[in-house]
Amino acid sequence: MKQLLAAALLIVVACVCGAGVDAEVVSLSSAGGLELKFDTTSANYSVYLDGQMWFGAAHPAAVHLANGWYVAGNNNNNNNNNNNNNNNNNNKLSLVSVSTGETGADDLGVYQRVAARWSAGSYPFETRFKVYKEWEGIVFEQVFLQDIADASTGHNYEVVSAFPAFSAFARSPMRFLSFQGNMAQPQSGPWGSPYTHDATGGSPLILYDKTLRSVVLSPLDNFMVHNQIVSNAFSSDSKSNELLAGLQGMVQHIPAGFTHSTLLYAGRGVTRTVKQWGEVLLRKYNKRPTPPFADVGIQYLGYYTDNGGFYWYNTEKGKNYERTMADVATYINDIGLPVQYYQLDSWWYYKGVNDGLKLWEPMPSVFPNGMEAVSGSFGFKPLILHNRYFSTNNDYEGQFTFINEGDFALPIDQKLFEYIMGKARQWGLHVYEQDWLITTYLNMRATQNNVTNANNWLLAMGNAARAQGLTIQYCMPLPIHLMASVQIQAVTHARASDDYKTTAGNHQWQVAYTSLFHWAVGLVPFKDDFWSSSGNQSGCAYSWGCYEPNPEMQTLVAALTSGPVSPSDGIGHLNSTRLMQTCRQDGLLLKADKPATPLESLWASQFATMSNTHLEQIWESETRIGEFAWHYLFSANLSSAYTVHSTEFADDTSNNQSFLAYDYYRQTVAYFDERHPLVLPKGLQDKATRVFPFTYHTIAPVLANGWTFLGERNKFITVSKQRVMEVNVVSAGKQDSSDNYLSVTVSGVPGELLELSFVGPTSSGTPRISVVKCAIESITATATVTCVSGNNVCTCVA
Repeated sequence: MKQLLAAALLIVVACVCGAGVDAEVVSLSSAGGLELKFDTTSANYSVYLDGQMWFGAAHPAAVHLANGWYVAGNNNNNNNNNNNNNNNNNNKLSLVSVSTGETGADDLGVYQRVAARWSAGSYPFETRFKVYKEWEGIVFEQVFLQDIADASTGHNYEVVSAFPAFSAFARSPMRFLSFQGNMAQPQSGPWGSPYTHDATGGSPLILYDKTLRSVVLSPLDNFMVHNQIVSNAFSSDSKSNELLAGLQGMVQHIPAGFTHSTLLYAGRGVTRTVKQWGEVLLRKYNKRPTPPFADVGIQYLGYYTDNGGFYWYNTEKGKNYERTMADVATYINDIGLPVQYYQLDSWWYYKGVNDGLKLWEPMPSVFPNGMEAVSGSFGFKPLILHNRYFSTNNDYEGQFTFINEGDFALPIDQKLFEYIMGKARQWGLHVYEQDWLITTYLNMRATQNNVTNANNWLLAMGNAARAQGLTIQYCMPLPIHLMASVQIQAVTHARASDDYKTTAGNHQWQVAYTSLFHWAVGLVPFKDDFWSSSGNQSGCAYSWGCYEPNPEMQTLVAALTSGPVSPSDGIGHLNSTRLMQTCRQDGLLLKADKPATPLESLWASQFATMSNTHLEQIWESETRIGEFAWHYLFSANLSSAYTVHSTEFADDTSNNQSFLAYDYYRQTVAYFDERHPLVLPKGLQDKATRVFPFTYHTIAPVLANGWTFLGERNKFITVSKQRVMEVNVVSAGKQDSSDNYLSVTVSGVPGELLELSFVGPTSSGTPRISVVKCAIESITATATVTCVSGNNVCTCVA
């Protein structure tokens, strides 16, 4: 029966494709207002949201072969194609047949499918649409039905296939957000303004209008060889740009049967849409988002020797690294700072050609008594160990499989990683840090001209780490590395900033926009190491000086990422009081449920100055305990004052919910509701002192019985799941009735003394903060504070 149905369908399609037949438009819709319209006579298509067209397709598809481009649609030209390649003519990509009316299901849900079969001369090429019914998404599939020996255009800022190929400016006005380059830094502006779109950036691409109706376009597979570019390659009009998605321009061999997929996801609200887009990728590869306890590097306070750290290629005067690290550990123990792991950067192992890795073992000049002795001086606490790109004269050549090219060797052998990781486990390795990802990728053709090499490299590393019970931190990633991590459970966190420096112009602390990307794909963002004190740290090795002007802000930002908190001060300079604002007495980090990301209303406010590409630093995070949510609001280096409204934080079911805004540094509280917005002050960095002005508030809900729990007054994340176990609200009468009470159960280290802040019910006047000191009980490691209305008294029961 299925064969008869398919045959009947193909007969209908053949008739429809014949000359002189009127166009038939097939409409496929998904939940929420996303619609694909497909013309069966030309295979042209357009994408609508809520009845309005966002994207059209002047040239439905294109594929590049050895003799040039084959392009569907009209207006093929004789320009140099793809902006700079050597082809002189666009050939016609001819439509052979279309199929419609198909349905199916995969790991992403139930979909409707239409497909088009094309002919590029004698080469058969197929394009398919999957429109999902239960969520707003379209998957565009390119199917290479026969082997292509040489598809390359020669440039990684181009593509060798294009589907979808959208009219780039069909919906206006819009703004965009994307990411580019080392550490996947954000780029934003009016859609149509210049941005990086090549192998180093441009994907994912987020587009949104004034109502914050949003779409995300990205690869769904083959992340390491995907490009999304804006190009006029297929038009004689230099202003007729198209948004092309496909395999990047250096890809050479494409095997028969190879499929490449691009995802278009639609939603409402920029933050929500980006998060939901990432959830689709995670569901596709069955990866769970990184939990707060995934590894020691993101769970506990640690100490780093990374670039920017005091001891990066720098030791105590007259001492080697072994003695220096032992002194660091002794100092940390003496001041009672609960550091639970140590990171050792690239200064400890052997380098080869082009300063690449030769041997991942400690040099005797650095650690004369080996890594075991150093680990012992740390009290055998866990280690995070750095690695870099492999040199071609590495000591593992001949034992394991590499692809060698110039001075770089690409390790694609899982057994190699299992060998080096297994050996390092004996030293105390818990987290493997793979640095220089961008350098390996961009300096080798093998990572870019082959559809599987780069992915096999990452999979070999990830599978080995999982087999060894280790996790991975990515450093110097491109956006494609972050997206590719959805395939690799072992990758838990990645750098979200450039290297830490104390220089005046270094804004590497501005991580919220990239953190949104990390959070979406299930990673924890890492701000990098920092200095926790403002005193002059003489003896450092940096030409720009040894003074950190913003240690409080640096520490707060690290806490707000929900990622590693990793000071790197020299001996005598760690600020314990400041650092203890991030963690419990045992070093367990106190985290919000999500990393701080840009405040949602910022996206809409950008339309007031459409030409603006400046990204304001107003961030939001939250913790949910049961049905209640506490939010954290950070602002810094604002070019103008900004008014925040309470509706920004209200739950969908209670838009009139009231809050109190607790100013963490002033230790004051104010009403925050529809009648009392919060105004964040303008304040730019002082050029003389290099200090960034900033503000920080906890936005706490006023509970049904009038009580408000502000949380720990001396911890940045005042309410966290690592501390607060339960919040119980009883409303049995009038607001001032003694039958109303609030109880909060907390956990911690036995004997740890907490300072918990509450505000009792009040109908008028200034809210008054009550602070309860409460010690954690020794047997259960918990305590409970109960606050009773009427006399508004709170008591601790341990």
